[in-house]
Amino acid sequence: MIKVFIVEDEIIAVESLTVDLQKIGYEVVGSANDSEKALIKINQTSPDLVLIDINIKGEKDGIVLAEELRNINSIPVVYLTAMLMKKLYQGRLKLFLLDILLNLIKFKI
Repeated sequence: MIKVFIVEDEIIAVESLTVDLQKIGYEVVGSANDSEKALIKINQTSPDLVLIDINIKGEKDGIVLAEELRNINSIPVVYLTAMLMKKLYQGRLKLFLLDILLNLIKFKI
């Protein structure tokens, strides 16, 4: 089973993602609402994949956190965001990303 860690500061989004991921066979091994807590918990849980909201609380945003994870242990990262693609931090996203997901929780479909 693939182990996933979620970095998101909106509890409703964490709960929704957890339920959806479990339904399709993933194990959610933890979550954090800021980058500092995330680094500690990710090191403790050793996930196979990390989902990171770009706009998280704390001194470091999700992009900085993803860069740190890549430097530490190359954990694959998928960004979560409600931002429009053309506004995504003006090119700060690196090529090591697996994917970028629009967080549809904030949009009415």
